[in-house]
Amino acid sequence: TQRTTHNAQHTTHSAQHNAQHTKNTRTRTHTKRPRQSTQREKNKLPATNTTRATRNTMADHNSTTVTVGESKESLLVALTKLYKDDRLKQARKALTNLERAFATEEADSPTLTARTQESLNSFLSQHDALPMVAALRREAAAVEKLLADIEDDSRWTNVKESGGGVRTSYHNEKDTPVHTLKVEGELPVSMSDLLVVIAEIDLYVNWIPFLADAKVLVEITNYRKSVYCRAGLPWPMSDRDMFLYGFGADLLEEDKVVIVVRSVNSKADEPTSTTAAADSDEDDSSNLISPEDLAKIMTVVPKSPGGAMRMDCHFAGFVMESLSETRTRLTVLINADPMMSAIPYWLLNYVMKQFGHLIFARLEGLATGIKGSVFEERIQARPALYADLQRRLDARHERKLEAERERKAREEHAEHQQRVKLEKVHKVHQELSHLQL
Repeated sequence: TQRTTHNAQHTTHSAQHNAQHTKNTRTRTHTKRPRQSTQREKNKLPATNTTRATRNTMADHNSTTVTVGESKESLLVALTKLYKDDRLKQARKALTNLERAFATEEADSPTLTARTQESLNSFLSQHDALPMVAALRREAAAVEKLLADIEDDSRWTNVKESGGGVRTSYHNEKDTPVHTLKVEGELPVSMSDLLVVIAEIDLYVNWIPFLADAKVLVEITNYRKSVYCRAGLPWPMSDRDMFLYGFGADLLEEDKVVIVVRSVNSKADEPTSTTAAADSDEDDSSNLISPEDLAKIMTVVPKSPGGAMRMDCHFAGFVMESLSETRTRLTVLINADPMMSAIPYWLLNYVMKQFGHLIFARLEGLATGIKGSVFEERIQARPALYADLQRRLDARHERKLEAERERKAREEHAEHQQRVKLEKVHKVHQELSHLQL
C-alpha cells in the first residue's frame, strides 16, 4: 500500500510540475498587448536625435556588473567603465574586488598589506590607471561622507519647518564657527525635470537668493566642472563671490543623484603624489581635485570684481532621490563662510537659516514649468548632455523593472513550493485515513 501511495504521489507531482512549467512558458511567450503611455514616459525629457541614438547603449549601461573571481584585467575594465560613467559607488565596489583579488593572491586574506598594496599600484601603473583610482577613492569618500552626514539624525538640530514640509536644521563644526545647514523636503516634480534646473548653472540666479552671477569656467566633463558665483549684497556690505569645483555621481541604483561642491583654493589644493593618493581613502578637502583637473581649472582663476570678498565654501552637496515618477526628495547641505568680520557669526548663522523654504519654493516653480521656458530651450541646445541624462534614467527604470520581475518570480516559486507541500500533506492524510478505515 505504501509503495502504491508513493508512486501515485510521484506521478501527481510530476504532472503538476509539468503543467505549471507549461503555464509559465505560455505566459512568457504570450504576445504583448498594446499599452498606453505611462506617467514615466510623460515625464521624459523632450526627445532629440542624440537621445534616440544613445538609447541603444542602455544595455551596456545595465550589463556592467562586478563578480569576485574574475581576472584582474576584467575587474579593471569594469572599474574603468563604471568610473567613466560616473557610477562611483559601483566603481568603488569594483575597486574593492580588485583589491581582494591581490590580497588573496599574496596572503590568502581579503585584507590589503603594504606588499599587496605595492603590487596593486604596480598593476595599476602598468595599465595607466593609477590617477583614475586615486580620483575614484577621493570622490567616493566625499560622496560617502556627504550621505553619512545627511543620514546621521543625531547630529542635527531642527530650527525651522515650513507648511510645505521643507525642514531646515543645523549642526556645529569643530574647525569653523559657521554652522553646517541642511535643507530637505519633497517636491512634486519628477527627477528628470529637477535635474534640468540643477544642470543649468548660469540660471541659478533665478532660484538662489542674492545670487547676481553664476557661470561655468572650465567644463572637464558633463559632470565635473569649475564654477564662479557672485552674490550681490545691499550697501554697506561688499559683494561676495566663490570659486568652486563640483562633480556629480550617478547612484541611480539607489534612485539617487549626488553632487559634491567645494571651494577651489590654489594652496590647499596642491596635489600630492599620485601613488600616495591611490593608497589613501581619506576624504581630504585639500586632495579632492585630481592634479590633472586642477591644472585645467587653475588656467582660469577668476578675480573678485570691484572689491568683492572671496567666500570659502568648505563643502556643499545636493542629494536628489526619486520617490515616484512625479515626486522627488531634495536635500541640500552647505557650510560656507561669508567672511563678514563685522557681523557676529551667531547672526550670520541665523540669517542663513531663513532661506531654505524660499529656495525650495523657487525650485518647485521652475521644475514644474519646464515646458515653454528657457529650460526647454537649453534641453534642445544641449542634446548630448540631456540625452545622457535620459539614458541614465532609462537604465535605472530598466533595472527596477528587472528587479521587480525577479522578485515576482521568486514569490511565484515560493508559492508553488508551498502548494506542493500542502498537497503532499493532504494526500498523506487521505492515505492514513484510508489505511485506518
